[in-house]
Amino acid sequence: MKTLAALLIVASLAFGVRGNRDTGPPSVRHGRASAIGSDFNGDGFADVAFSVPYEDVGDVLNAGAVNVVYGSATGLTAAGNQFWSQDSPGILDQAEAGDQFSRSIATADFNGDGYDDMAVGVAFEDVGSVIDAGAVNVIYGAPNGLRAAGNQFWSQDSPGILDQAGCGQPVLEPGQHRHPGRRRDR
Repeated sequence: MKTLAALLIVASLAFGVRGNRDTGPPSVRHGRASAIGSDFNGDGFADVAFSVPYEDVGDVLNAGAVNVVYGSATGLTAAGNQFWSQDSPGILDQAEAGDQFSRSIATADFNGDGYDDMAVGVAFEDVGSVIDAGAVNVIYGAPNGLRAAGNQFWSQDSPGILDQAGCGQPVLEPGQHRHPGRRRDR
């Protein structure tokens, strides 16, 4: 079941599939700074994850991050907000220059426990010796919100995933250009 969920996540992030948790595949957003709503702590109030793929993490340029703000009976609140990156305690892998953690975000209840989870696309993650292969970090929801415990790191080189990692071509936003063989953010 986890392999199927991982394949759906990777396909959603790669091809820009959109939906919501009631009627379809995971909700997905791509881009420079975007937000997506879900209920990570299961309290019935919408929580928001803000994608910040060009965020510098310490001295690591364009490593990327996600800000999570939780909902309440009075709306969004700063109480208990979270900042996630590949350098967050317990998150698999590490922040690297130009990876753009959160270039895409997908949310759904991937493990069926009643709490929304967050899949974070890492568009330019190097996998082994393959530059810009791309990967996905999955952070699971719980009664107190998203937590690092049990998080996963998926790529095409993950055990059981078909194919193998190759140089990725991320989804392009309108007006954006990518020149093969040249990374603009490293």
